[in-house]
Amino acid sequence: MNEIGKLQRRKFFIPNISRFLLNVLIYYLFPSNVGNWMYYLSIASIVFSFFWLILELIVFLDYKKYPLLVYFPFTFDMAVITVLCYISGGINSPFLFMYLMMVISDTIYSDSRLGFNAMIVSSICYATISISIYFGALEYTNIMDYQKNHHWMFYIGVAVFFMYSSSMMHFSIQEVMNQKKKLLDSLESEKQQSEIEKGIALIAQKETENEKIKSESLLLNILPEEIVDELKNSGNSKPVFYSSATVLFTDFQGFTEMAETLEPSKLISELDYCFSKFDSLMEKYNLEKLKTIGDSYMCVGGIPKQNKTHAIDSVLAALGMQKIMNDWRNMKIQNSEKFWTIRIGVHTGPLIAGVIGQKKFAYDVWGDTVNLASRMESSGLAEKINISGDTYHFVKDFFECEYRGKIAAKNKGHIDMYLVNGIKKEFSTEEGLPNSKFFEKMRV
Repeated sequence: MNEIGKLQRRKFFIPNISRFLLNVLIYYLFPSNVGNWMYYLSIASIVFSFFWLILELIVFLDYKKYPLLVYFPFTFDMAVITVLCYISGGINSPFLFMYLMMVISDTIYSDSRLGFNAMIVSSICYATISISIYFGALEYTNIMDYQKNHHWMFYIGVAVFFMYSSSMMHFSIQEVMNQKKKLLDSLESEKQQSEIEKGIALIAQKETENEKIKSESLLLNILPEEIVDELKNSGNSKPVFYSSATVLFTDFQGFTEMAETLEPSKLISELDYCFSKFDSLMEKYNLEKLKTIGDSYMCVGGIPKQNKTHAIDSVLAALGMQKIMNDWRNMKIQNSEKFWTIRIGVHTGPLIAGVIGQKKFAYDVWGDTVNLASRMESSGLAEKINISGDTYHFVKDFFECEYRGKIAAKNKGHIDMYLVNGIKKEFSTEEGLPNSKFFEKMRV
């Protein structure tokens, strides 16, 4: 027998023993000389309660699985106790309080249907006895008169009846407390589950937010912030015409020759070093990096946010790139390693900028300005910054520029070109960087 079965047997054992003893006492309370019908009723109650007690102990009736089994002994007991109350003073019967205790406890212990059944059985028994006595079918005898000379037996009966009712009440209260505990445990479990679910939801939300931040960060590495916001809000980005912007191209001279001899990993590592340094200049000088193609690097000033200093910013960035490559070259020379040199070309003019593609977005620029900037780079000199006459017009007051003359550019004819040798002395520090006067004049 499992633990649940042992618990159920223990819960029902005391009430069954009490029921049997109670019916034995009823037998004594209904002697043969006090109404034959009551005497036979008492014998029947003893037999029935004994049979049910043996059945309970041997077979172990599963009241939880078969709840209707509770109704059989309970119905018979209620019939007998109702008769006992009727013949012991009716509403003044000392057994009435015990009877009510039994109805209440059994109702709590089992369910409301059992209490309703008790009231129906009691009403039917009470009415049947009253009608039978009224028409003379039964003889009414007040058992209290008989018990005047047998008061000790009467008190024993009351004691047994009290044991029966109190045991049922005890287990009823215990059952209620167990149910309350189960309910509290269930509520606590639900609360814990709810907290777990909330925690999981918060984690999922945080992960979603982190993924969103990562996605936006990756997108911002590809597209300008303004374009990302436009795509998020409207789902597309319209091309924008800029009347003036500055395009910068770089190319590594000697890269192809080194690519044939260097290991791929070493080659990519060196290229990444240079381009990563260039990327830091983009943020410093408010330029927009567009793309790298092989060993070429392309960026633009004055987009997507327009400004009047894009030409100056681009030349400052070009000088920064030049210094980075000079330092890198000197390091390679010290280590007796091969190196490549840089050509930089800059041109200023109108262009169109926008996003192209459906699955892999790309922010790009179009127009003759882009082609001319590319020609400035390809027509330039190694380790020099080659700018067009249009760019020179915007930067001549800030930088020392050397006129090269009209240089032939592929498919563009002869174009005025200048080499930028550095910042003018009055606007530079000893290290060759722009000083406060430079920025004051730039703001003007």
